[in-house]
Amino acid sequence: GGQDGTVRAWDAPDRVLVKAAGRISRPAPILTATERQRFGIGQEVSLPDPQTLQRLMVQAQALDWVEQGHTLARAGAKSAAIAAFEQARQLDSTLALDPEALAQSILRSQVQVLRFAGASIARQGDVDRAVAKFEAALALDPSLPFVPQEEAQRIYSEALVEEGHRLAWQGDVDGAVANFEAALALDSSLTIDPLAEAQRIYAAVLPITTGETVTGTVERGAAGYWRLETNTAGVVTIDLIADNSELEPYLYLYAQDGSTIDESFNFSGGDARVKVVLPQAGRYLIGATGFGDSSGAYRLTVSVEEEASGP
Repeated sequence: GGQDGTVRAWDAPDRVLVKAAGRISRPAPILTATERQRFGIGQEVSLPDPQTLQRLMVQAQALDWVEQGHTLARAGAKSAAIAAFEQARQLDSTLALDPEALAQSILRSQVQVLRFAGASIARQGDVDRAVAKFEAALALDPSLPFVPQEEAQRIYSEALVEEGHRLAWQGDVDGAVANFEAALALDSSLTIDPLAEAQRIYAAVLPITTGETVTGTVERGAAGYWRLETNTAGVVTIDLIADNSELEPYLYLYAQDGSTIDESFNFSGGDARVKVVLPQAGRYLIGATGFGDSSGAYRLTVSVEEEASGP
């Protein structure tokens, strides 16, 4: 700025200047004490020259049109959004934007947000709210290839099947059957026999005890599951070892509610190890698989170090 310091405020970033331009109708100093403190501006602030002031006014107006364009595009008013962006570009030729491309991009992003929200809500079982989200997305983009009600039910049925698998892995066959039946009621295209599926999954999960070493084979990225039951809390160490094979070990440890406690992998075909504190005695699930499509034989060992008793 000049030696008298009158233009120090205008040496700040343009965005601050544009914000300040909204108050140019007020006598100097044009900013309140709070605003001066926020922007690090001294007490003595004078108005810039008329040309700079006019430029700032135009920039502020252009940004207002840009903001309006964003709002209109998110609401699905694509033509109005394009017009707003064109108005902004006419006011400020330095704006690097393509009105039609920007409006389309914002609209597409809003559709994706609505679809993601709908899917998330559907997985939680709130089908009606999910349908509302999907209908809003469809209103913005009629080319979407789904029927809102069917899409919400399909996603919820998938979540029920996943929960049924988890319950079956943990040995709750009745709970798994109930989930599979509920999924079938929502999506008639499913071709599972609830009881047979629950029993098949449960039978595929083999028991493993602490101090035991078991062997298995991973076929092209498939997973083997092992059920671990502990009678005490403590530090558990699980090793998944590629047994003279091309397997790149990938090891998971799941809690009874299906959440992932920890995971480990080894791209060089060595030992994948999980070592964590089990907060309580109970049933846990171990997943033994390979990274990507790697396959081969493995050895799995488990040991638990009991927590030291208090004094």
